[in-house]
Amino acid sequence: MAPKEFGEELIDGANVVVQADRDRMELRLARWAFADDLPTLGICRGQQVLNVALGGSLYQDLRYQGVTTIDHSDADGRARNALLHRVRLDPGSRLAQLIDETSIEVNSMHHQAVKTVAKPLRVTGTADDGVIEALESADRRFLIAVQWHPEEIDEIPWVRRLFQGFARAAQSTT
Repeated sequence: MAPKEFGEELIDGANVVVQADRDRMELRLARWAFADDLPTLGICRGQQVLNVALGGSLYQDLRYQGVTTIDHSDADGRARNALLHRVRLDPGSRLAQLIDETSIEVNSMHHQAVKTVAKPLRVTGTADDGVIEALESADRRFLIAVQWHPEEIDEIPWVRRLFQGFARAAQSTT
């Protein structure tokens, strides 16, 4: 996501590919979904877009900015379903209750991540290195955002429970 969307200048040397039209469209859709209280499951960039759309900011490049020593990106060519690190979930969060887990192993394919959390959201999961891995909004019917790619590891039972919960929320709006 372009740093200008969250009030920053591009850091020289950061690995940021800007797609301005995509940013504008996705930010607009995220704001609309939030305003209309549509069931929302943000995945990877989706978490980043929701956070920025609602007033938060991002780290432009986790490794370049020295935020972590874990390579959250998949630049090393690992398989998309390779489990890379643990995420600890707030036991009281909707996500933890939905999937019936508080410590999970996840895949990872991102170089940006939430820095400042938007006011309508709260952190519900973090990696051991402190990178924010899950957000949600308690005042929305269903708004969960995750930094990993559950669609690539959907053979895991807790991932199925996440998608089933989202599907139930979506069905209840029709």
